[in-house]
Amino acid sequence: MKIAYFGIPVHALSLLEKGYNICLVVLTGFEEEHTWKIIEQCSEQGIAVKSPKWIRKKNSASTLKEYYKPDLILSMNFSRKIPKRLLKTAPLGGINIHPSLLPRLRGANPYFWCIANGEKETGVSAHFMTSKFDSGDIILQQSLRLDAEETMGTLIPKIQNLMAQVSQETLTLLDKHGLRVPCRLQPKEGVSEAPKVAMEHLQIKWKQKQRHQILRHIRAANYPNFGAFNFLNNHHFTIWKAKAATIPAGYENNLNLEPGKMVVCDSQLFIIALDGVIQILEGDIDFTGKRNSAQLVNISCVFSGALCQ
Repeated sequence: MKIAYFGIPVHALSLLEKGYNICLVVLTGFEEEHTWKIIEQCSEQGIAVKSPKWIRKKNSASTLKEYYKPDLILSMNFSRKIPKRLLKTAPLGGINIHPSLLPRLRGANPYFWCIANGEKETGVSAHFMTSKFDSGDIILQQSLRLDAEETMGTLIPKIQNLMAQVSQETLTLLDKHGLRVPCRLQPKEGVSEAPKVAMEHLQIKWKQKQRHQILRHIRAANYPNFGAFNFLNNHHFTIWKAKAATIPAGYENNLNLEPGKMVVCDSQLFIIALDGVIQILEGDIDFTGKRNSAQLVNISCVFSGALCQ
């Protein structure tokens, strides 16, 4: 079975190393550890490597069908919608390995949203690709329980490992059954969305969210190039790690402050929430690097009483 692979480098590398017949690799995202390695291996094996822009070319479908001749298009964390004209070039169509338990969390970033929404479990779904994102018939699913203190940073490696496992099991089923592979329609109930995470999603809304929701939000955004944040006296304040806390004795009058107010007391850093107090354990001011609680206190004393907005 010849496979045209669309996705991130790490899975392309895994498929090649396991001996799958890859006829084309269309890479999305740069992973320093894997990108150059997969490009080198593809070069050695005579496998073409394309960028995502290639799918926009008018002749991409004809080139795919007549020159590369894939039996299957396999997508794993690909950043763009693969056009129907490309999916039609493969006799087995297109399969996407999606990092959620569909129909829940259709979209670009299920990692963030499953934590932010308070999901108890997530997982991976292998499904046929259609003209609508993440809506095709499901071939295989595997679930994963979320830890109580799960962050996006701890979740992504777990999901990537599960995606590799599900992709291999799916390819085995397709190799055996072809288009008669057992699959099922996605249920119409329980559909939810997981859109691309924008800056507006990362900003903490202290006056709208309860303490447990804010703590989930901070954990969900704990990943490089993300980070839950606020503006503090015109400074960009990112919170990487926090916990529910009780205000130290003698400082209880601070509990009457409005949500979002920062308080420094007993060499500890707190922010008032709607229904309690959050202690900041790790943060970053103006992208100068992560600091632990003691370092933050030294820097943040000048911000005591300031409002996180």
